[in-house]
Amino acid sequence: MGYVSVNNASPMRVSSRTSEGVIEIPWSWVLLVAGAFVTGASCVAILVVKRQLEILAAIVGVASFAFSIYTLASLARTYERVDVAVYAVAFMLAAAAGGWALAASVLERAGERAESVTLAPQTIEAEREGVAVVLFADIERAEYDPIDTARALSDLTDDDLVSVSLATLPFLFFAQKARYRALGGRSPAHAELRTVADRLSHSLKGVERIEYATCEGESSLASRVQSLALAGFKTIVAAELAVGDSRDLADAKRQTDALRLQDHGVRVAFTSPIGASERIVSMLVQRILRVTEDAAGTGVILLGQGQPETLARLHPDFDIQENALLSRVRMQLTDAGVAEDNVHIAWAEWRAPDLINTVRHLAALGCRRIVVVPGTFPLDTITTRLDTELAVHQARIDSSVTVVTLPAWSDDPRLVAELAERVDGEL
Repeated sequence: MGYVSVNNASPMRVSSRTSEGVIEIPWSWVLLVAGAFVTGASCVAILVVKRQLEILAAIVGVASFAFSIYTLASLARTYERVDVAVYAVAFMLAAAAGGWALAASVLERAGERAESVTLAPQTIEAEREGVAVVLFADIERAEYDPIDTARALSDLTDDDLVSVSLATLPFLFFAQKARYRALGGRSPAHAELRTVADRLSHSLKGVERIEYATCEGESSLASRVQSLALAGFKTIVAAELAVGDSRDLADAKRQTDALRLQDHGVRVAFTSPIGASERIVSMLVQRILRVTEDAAGTGVILLGQGQPETLARLHPDFDIQENALLSRVRMQLTDAGVAEDNVHIAWAEWRAPDLINTVRHLAALGCRRIVVVPGTFPLDTITTRLDTELAVHQARIDSSVTVVTLPAWSDDPRLVAELAERVDGEL
């Protein structure tokens, strides 16, 4: 059996007795590797952690790097051999790479899904005469969250949509963090969803409480419905703020159904997506025509969300509902005098044509004014606020062409009226 001892000689060494004899490892080598390892992990942390922790990660990284350099210089002075210095640098780089890889592998594990929400064991005793409403939408987190980003990347990897190595994984987190930072650190979607919920509360009668929810996290639909059921509400209406059922929306409703609240005497009703509403089509057309100065010389881009082909096979209704809404808006715009060739449908991601090429195409057709409409985005997101503006900029069209990007539907009175009508239909 081996043992470890520390010699009193300088430099300090770690001695380990084996069957072959005594192997002496100078502490300087151990400290060199440890410092470089922490440096590599700290670099990942700087790229990934929230803004509040960046300074701490940077301090740790700089301190560990300085410690590694000091140890490297100490080894060079001790041995005074070029080959030893080369080995020390190689060990330091290898250890830094190991620290990076270990931290990146932790990010991969962070993307594992948490267990589904289950009904708490409390007995539902209290009963309320009023009705509770939960307005829910598929939106991103209000602020950058590494765990949420890890889950999103994990979903893309599981669907074979991306293949990410440990070397590049932290940079994807940094890119997502940069997107949030470009908008001041917060996505506008949550604030707009809360505003729509407030407007909806003034349009509904007989509703005691209205809350808003997302698809995942602490504000998920299942969590909100569960808390309302435990508060004693026997009727809960989940109002869907979406054009069609995406995978995340379908999963959110499936998790809510898994609570089996009907076994506790609680009725949970879901409203249908709003993509088929004539009121919504009319709303979009009127919003576009208000900024159309010359119908003959104006180009209109109806921007849809889109979804990957692998998801399209599993959730085809989402594509059908998006296309149906955008096609009806396009038809009414042409009836209102906008040239048919000047109204195009583009996609924010996953599908073609994309926004960049569509803007270029309309500019090449001679449109002097181009209106970009988030046609299937009920709420403003990072995509509508940031990505669309970047796409227009990357199109690099002539400066004489004016591009107007409309906001999402947000709290438009016609949207609120449509939601209120659908909630009333479930009571």
